Order: sequence, then structure tokens, then C-alpha cells
Amino acid sequence: MKWSALVGLALVGAVHSFASTDSLQDADPAQSGYLPNHNIDPNKLSTFKQGWKNTYNTNEAFYAKPLTWTPAGSNAEQVILVSNQNIIRMVDGATGALLNSRILDPPFSSTDSNCGDIPNTIGITGTPYIDGSTNIMYFFSKGYKNGAPTGSGTLKGQYKFYAVQLPSLNDANGFPIVIDGNHADNDPTRYFLGGTVLQRPAVSSIGNIVMGGFGGHCDNFNYTGMFVAVSKVPGVGVTNIQAMEANPGAPQPQTLDYLNQGGGKAGIWMGGMGMATDAAAGRVYFVTGNGRGAGENGGGAPASGKKYTSTLQQVTVHFDVSPSGVLTQADYFEPYEYQSLNGGDRDFGSSGAALLDPVFSGNGVSRIIIAGGKTGKIYVMNADNLGGFANGPGGSDSVIQTILAPGSMLSGVGSYPLEGGYIYFAPSGFSLFAYKFGTDNQGNPVFTQAGKSALTFAGKTIPTITTLNGQPGTAIVWMADVNNGLVAYNAIPQNGVLVPYSLPATGRLQKNQRPGFGNGRCYSSSTNNVMMIGGSSAPLPLTCTPSPLNFGSVTIGQTKTVQVTCTAGTALNLKGCTTGLGTFSCSGIPATVASGGQFTFPVTFDLTDINIEKVRQGGFQVLPGAEGTTLNILSSTGALQTSVQLTATVVASGGFIVFGAKTVDFGGLTVGGSSTGSVTVTNKGAGVLTLNGYAWQDLTTTGPPFINVTASNPNTVIGTAFTSTNFPALGLQIQPGASISIPMVFSPQTAGTSSSMLTIWSDGGFSDVMLVGTAAQGTSSSSSSSSSTSATSSPSSSSSSISSSSSSTSSSMSTYSSAFSSSSSALTSSSTTSSGPSSVSATTTASTFSTITTSPTSTPTGPGTGSGYNYMGCFADLSSGHALPLLFRNDSVTPELCEAYVSSLAHKPTPTVLPYYFVEYHRECYGGSSFSFGSSAITSLVGTKACSMVCSGSIGAQVTGTAKCGGTKQFNLYAAGGSVNWAGVATTVTK
Repeated sequence: MKWSALVGLALVGAVHSFASTDSLQDADPAQSGYLPNHNIDPNKLSTFKQGWKNTYNTNEAFYAKPLTWTPAGSNAEQVILVSNQNIIRMVDGATGALLNSRILDPPFSSTDSNCGDIPNTIGITGTPYIDGSTNIMYFFSKGYKNGAPTGSGTLKGQYKFYAVQLPSLNDANGFPIVIDGNHADNDPTRYFLGGTVLQRPAVSSIGNIVMGGFGGHCDNFNYTGMFVAVSKVPGVGVTNIQAMEANPGAPQPQTLDYLNQGGGKAGIWMGGMGMATDAAAGRVYFVTGNGRGAGENGGGAPASGKKYTSTLQQVTVHFDVSPSGVLTQADYFEPYEYQSLNGGDRDFGSSGAALLDPVFSGNGVSRIIIAGGKTGKIYVMNADNLGGFANGPGGSDSVIQTILAPGSMLSGVGSYPLEGGYIYFAPSGFSLFAYKFGTDNQGNPVFTQAGKSALTFAGKTIPTITTLNGQPGTAIVWMADVNNGLVAYNAIPQNGVLVPYSLPATGRLQKNQRPGFGNGRCYSSSTNNVMMIGGSSAPLPLTCTPSPLNFGSVTIGQTKTVQVTCTAGTALNLKGCTTGLGTFSCSGIPATVASGGQFTFPVTFDLTDINIEKVRQGGFQVLPGAEGTTLNILSSTGALQTSVQLTATVVASGGFIVFGAKTVDFGGLTVGGSSTGSVTVTNKGAGVLTLNGYAWQDLTTTGPPFINVTASNPNTVIGTAFTSTNFPALGLQIQPGASISIPMVFSPQTAGTSSSMLTIWSDGGFSDVMLVGTAAQGTSSSSSSSSSTSATSSPSSSSSSISSSSSSTSSSMSTYSSAFSSSSSALTSSSTTSSGPSSVSATTTASTFSTITTSPTSTPTGPGTGSGYNYMGCFADLSSGHALPLLFRNDSVTPELCEAYVSSLAHKPTPTVLPYYFVEYHRECYGGSSFSFGSSAITSLVGTKACSMVCSGSIGAQVTGTAKCGGTKQFNLYAAGGSVNWAGVATTVTK
């Protein structure tokens, strides 16, 4: 029976109360991101201002998106907020005034999760769903059994499923129900254990069934990803649970120790995005993350997505949902290199799935669904035939198209079905991209890049598109960004550029958010704050110039200040000014100004090391490229008086390495064939970039070691079955703004998937690119494609088109230009002296001796320890792992704090004596009794780029000032006794 014939048969009640402009769930049911119903006119965005901003409890956070609901017979829009502290609030949408609230059970402690992704407490983290026909809101809440207090232990944790009546917030009849104690219907040995799982995706619904996805806490514990269905009908409860890893393919036997990570994983988290539903067809789509073990497709043989598989790891999956809530696996797509994704932190499930409007169709494809992952690959799939596993040519993916984004996808895709159709996505650390829909010469659907933004994004927000009641020409793309705050763009690119609209500054926003919308209003949250942005016909009383303000290019380590002059249209009492990003600051706003009066104040863009570290501690990573925010001047009552758009371009002080792609995909071949590709390496810094180390890892193995690359052109090995015909020589220099292209060849000699990670180290950071390809037995063939710009094969029923976002930028793992040399480098230098922190000088000797000695002019000691550790200098850490074990990491680290901890271990009843400790990467403390360099070179580093990172704990501390704590894979070493016994040769390199 079709859902369209059954959807209304068993609903609880039939009272329609909500307004057409309300948001009753995360975006739309299909998660397409297109919302035409909120009365937002782009021509009025210039009048938008912050209407209200409410601050709630200490350590409270809003991971769920704000929902809007309007009672029957009323025009008073209400905003519904749920938090990590298990608190529900209803506030007036116009004023922010509290209308009602309710506190549920004490929330689960993040300490009991052994994971810091969600700090402090974990209560309600998935966006609820409101049934507009009954005014009942459904959601999952995490607490403890029997309402035990926060911190009662992992095994006492549990999940409840609530149904609360609006606006009273009272429990609906028969609710809440406890999810714990139920087992998976597809594997009775796997039970739902609430303390070990996390419900992060937004709640979805079809008919009388509400659905939730569960993943893990940092992949801790013996957990299995679970898809849970619950009935809205009182007394029915859980109708079905599907384990993403089940017998026979999941790891066996099922471990009984909850601390043992043997449950198979394959969690459902999707960056908080909801599961995409198609109510008329009774189907739901979502994406899973990394698994444990090879899974049923580990042998590499092609598999139909229509055939049941017990291991749904790294998949986009389609489940059918019966009217009674039975879940049936109907179809799936699994990337051919999925096993490599399990071990390379490139998992698929970081992005949700967007089911597009039927206007995106062609050549037998009636509905498209899109999902991406950390590899930067965005898969365009046929929603009626997802593609299974390895069904493309040579065992590649059988999807409509693969778009290669320049960075990891940590959020989903948004879409706009009018004016020809567009999709939008923002890879982490890169621009917002717009791709236009079309068809190729065979009528197959295809997306091509149409434009991108100048601003770069953290990539943890899902693009959401509004129109004024569906009118073409009124589309706005909204971003609720961690770094940039609320940003809006004209949805149609102009000459390849997405043009921004001016909005009031919100400051940084919560991760994994979309804006919530009501009637002409926008709502969003930042940690414990929730705010409303809306239109106003009244002109702002201050006019400032220059506006917008562009600082131009500013080099890391420098500051730039510009004077801004404002004129008052009326007499004003002012409170001050705010900016959305900590790299921008303002001061000098007068307390009063007369009508017609003027005042001038400074605005500064600060890229000093100390400020960059302050900003990093606030959650923003400063990288070369465009930055922007908005400056707001506020009245004494906090009302907005004017806004000034601020932009600047960050330039690295030295060289800065950037790869042009996150992944180079060579597709499928036959054994003995070959395929060519390439990747660009660009210097985005202001100084010369020197490449000083190369290595690769085979991602098809467990715990793959680094294998040094030795250039031997034209056949330099850079991976299993991967070579380069012109690999750069060690020490190659790249001028500022220049690029090189590394040509690559995939030549498989055996059937199966090849996957390698190529890493390049430099004096301006390090970066890596994933190389993937697959091969099947058959007649040998060859092909040629460039993966640095685009690689497109002729689409057919069993092949896919691969294209990339044309971009000369890619993510780099280094904020500063302080990298290291790899073990493949044989670098030497005649320099023998360096300066350590706190004016400690050390003498090092490049020789064949295994001991380095120092004669420190002063001996830094930990607070109150007097233990006499000597500063030994700056050294390069291992390219994989670390030379000593990690003791702890936090934002309080200084050399003194690290030493105090090491000394405390020696004074315990059972003492542990560690003769060495070092500090690295701002905030990490390591210690031990012997070093694990193995065969790696021992390299002492000197110069201005050696161990130049400011200690996190030194920010604002008078005692330690601006102490240094290593760098990217660089450490400041301290030793008891003034000497270090190395197990190898020590050399000195100037950085």
C-alpha cells in the first residue's frame, strides 16, 4: 500500500495550528535546504538588525536548531529552544521574552562520554520535530537511569524519547519512553546502550513514525550505529531498530566489555543534519561513518545496493518505512575505497544527504540525492538506484557524478530548484561554492561550477536557501558559520562570484547549525546565546565611513589599524562596539554624541602570534586567505546603531603550503592499464616555500607506516600502484604565489582498490592528499585525466562523471610557517646555536655522537618544583606519532605546567620518574624516559621559524609572559641532568 493512501489514517488528533511561515523541523523534510515560505525579501535585507539576544545558563549550549511555531488563532510567533542541559524554552519571536520552560532529567556528563566534542553536558542535541496537526513536539534526551544526577557513570546513562504538548510543554499521554533495553531487529545480540551513543542528527518523521540516528562519542566504547523508529501512538513505543553493523558481517563475537571498541561503529551523525524523507514513497535516506573491520564488501567484489548487507559502514542508505514503523533496508551506495576511509580520518558520514526537488532530473533519473565526506568527494546519486558497491568501470563507483571539493565536507549540501537549479556547499576552510544544474549531450544530469564566495568558511554549516514565496530572483543563500557568523548571499552568482548581502554582525555561531526562520525573521545561536535578526523600516542613526572597510593584505605577525569616522543623525548614548571575529577589534567609542556630531575611532586587524593564539582558543583557526566580519556600534541599551562590513586578506609571513585537492581519484581501470592525474602545490605565503620532506602511507593496511619518497624520475613511487613522472626534488623552492604541478600515474598490476596518502613537509607547514583508484581483471586500458582541475569520463549507465571545484587553495594543517623535515630528509647545517624560551641559550653539535649536552645560562623550573630540568633546544618531532608519549593537552599548557606535572609523578606513592619532557603545538605536554625516533633523523632546529608557537597557557599570564611551546611537529625539549642520550645521529637545521 502506498504512503499517500495511508498517511492520514492513524494520526493522533487533527488540529492544524501552525502558521505557514513556521519551521517545524530542521529545514524541509527532504533536507534539500530550500525554504520558500518565510517572507524574506532580499531587497529588505539592508534593514535587518539584531532584534534581541538572550544569554542563558553558564555552560549551556544549543546544538539543536531553533524551531518556530504559532498557536492557533494567533499571529505571535514563538521560538522553541532545547539545550544540552535538558531545558526546553518557548520565547516570543518578536521580543525574546520567556513564555514557558521546562527542565527534564539531569543531563549526561561529557566526562562520562570520554569525549570533548560536546563539552560539559549532553542532554538534547538533535533538533526536534513538531507535528503541526497535533502540536506535539518529539525529541530524544540523554540523561541517567531513574533521573540520577549528572556524572553518575557511563553505564547508568540512558536515552528517553519525549512527546510534549505545545504550548504547555506537558508530556503527551504515554510518553516519555525509554529507548535503552531494546535490541536491534536485524541482530538481537546488539542492544541499545544509551550511555555509549549520541543522538546528533535532527529528528525526522513519516506519518505516525518518528526516527532518530545514533552514533558514538569520539568512537569510544563498544557501540554500534543505530537507526531507531518510534511510534507517535501512545503505548506502542519503539517499532524497529536497525544496527548499522550486524551479524554476520560485523566484528564477532560481540564483546561484552563496553570499553572495548568492538561494536562495529558505523555511527550516524551527519554534522547534525536531519535524515532526508520522502513521505509519499515511505522512504528515508541517511549517511553512516567509519566502521570497524572490513565489512561484507571487504573482498572487493561488486555488490548490488538492492541486496541486503549486514555492514552499513561509510554508506548512503535508503530504508523503507512501513506505516507501522517497520524499517527495511532497500538500497545503498558505498564508495569503492571505503576501507581506506575507515583508517585515514576521511569518513563519509561527516555530511548528511540532501534529496533534491524533482526538477533536478534527466535521462531516466527522476530524483537525485547528494552527500559528501571528509575526502572532499561529493556524490551525486540516483535516489531510485543509489549504486551499490564497486559497480562502475573497473570496480569504481556507479553514481551520476562525483564532485571533488578542495577540502573536507563537514556539513551538507543545499539546493535551489528555480532559475535552472543550483546546489551549494562549503568545504572546511574554503569558499562557499555554487554549482549549476544541467545535462550533458546524452541528457545525463550534471553539475558545473558557476561561482564561489570570496569569504572562506569553517565548513560546519549547511547552506540554506530562502525565497520570497517562491518568486524567482529572490533567492538567498544563508550560512550560520562558526567563524563568520550569519552570512547571506545572492543565490545566483554574478560573473563567477557569489555576492554577499550586508547583515548585522552576530559573532561566531554554534557549530553544525542552520539558521532557523520564521515570518521575515532569522534565529541562530552561539554557545549559550540565542538571537533574532529581522527587518526594520527605521534607518540606523549612525553613518560611518569607510564602509565597507577593507584592510587589504596583512602578513601574519603584523597588525594594521584604520580610522573610521561616524556621524550621528540624532543625539545618542553609546555603549561601545563589537566585532564578530577576534582578529578584528575596535575601541574609542564615546559615551555620548550630539545630533550631527562626529567621532573617529580605530579599527585594528591583529595577526600577532599572541592574538592568533587567543583567537584559536576561541575556536577559530587563522589561515591565509580572506577573512571578514561585521562591526556593530551599540547604544547604551544594547540596540544596534550601525554596522560596518570588515574584510582582510591573511598572508603567511613565510611560505605556506596548500594542495589543490583533498583527493585525486583515478577511477576504475582494468589490471595492466594506466590513468594519469595531477595535483597542484601552491605557495600561499609571502616568502619562499622550501619542500623538505616527502612520504606516503598505504591506507589499505592497518596502522600504515610512513614510507619515504626518494625521487627517481620518471618513476618515483608515491604510493601502492601510484608513481610520478616528474616528482619535485628535495629542497625545491616555490616562489610566493607560484604553484607546481605533480604529475601522477596509477598503474594497477593486481585487481582491487589502491589507496595511499601522500604527505609533503615544508618550511611553511605540511599537507596531504589521498590517492585512490581501483582495477578489475580484463583487457588492459589507459586513460588520462587531470585531478587538479577536472577529471571527467563520458557518462553511461555504469560510469560517473568526476569534476572538481577549480581552486588553487586547499586546507593546510599549520597555522604558522613552522613545519619540520621528514625522516626522508638528509638535511645538514653549520649553524650550532639556538635560543630557547625564557632567554635560555643552548649549544648543540651536529655530529655522530649520541649525546647532546647543554650549558644553560638559567634553569627554568616548574612552579614550586625546583626539580632542575634544563632547556635543551628545539627539535623536529616524528612525522607519524611523537618522540615521547603524550601526558596531557589543554589551553593552560606552559613549560612550567608541564614540568610541574612531570615532577608530581615522581612524588607519588608509586613514583614515575621521567627524565625528559617537551611541549609542542601550543598546548601539548609529552614526557618519558626514552625516545622513539627509531630510524628517523634527530634534527635540532634553530632560527626564527623554530618552535615559534606561543604557549596556550601564557596568554594573559604575567608569570610566563609569551613563552614558546614548539610548533607543528616541533618541540621544546627539557631534560634532567643537562644531557640527552639519543640513539642516533643529531643534526642541526636552520628554519
